[in-house]
Amino acid sequence: MKILAQEKTFAGKILDEIWLEIENERTTVSAIIEQKVGQETACFNKNLTQKQNQFKDTKQNALNGYQMTDKLALADAEKETYKAYQAFESNQLILLVDDIQMRDLSTEVLISTETSIQFIKLMPLVGG
Repeated sequence: MKILAQEKTFAGKILDEIWLEIENERTTVSAIIEQKVGQETACFNKNLTQKQNQFKDTKQNALNGYQMTDKLALADAEKETYKAYQAFESNQLILLVDDIQMRDLSTEVLISTETSIQFIKLMPLVGG
């Protein structure tokens, strides 16, 4: 089933929305995070590949003033998922499922088409 997940600021402003494909109605917090990160990295990599292909013709790029010295690195979904787990465990990333804060990666969650999923990223204060 597809569930809409929102990424918000602490103040409630919606930064992004993504549809997650949840296979089972019973899932874990870690599976939700993995699904979100996997989709985001796939989208990032697709866009990056399209941009790199757009600037392949180096002679044409030189005439137009573009210069790409090295290929940009594609995002690694496994590494990014690990970073997201660390952010979750250090409370830099908060996950709300039906307005209830999830506190453990192994927490089992019951998902339905009415389920609300929200990711809230907390930003560290400048200078401290």
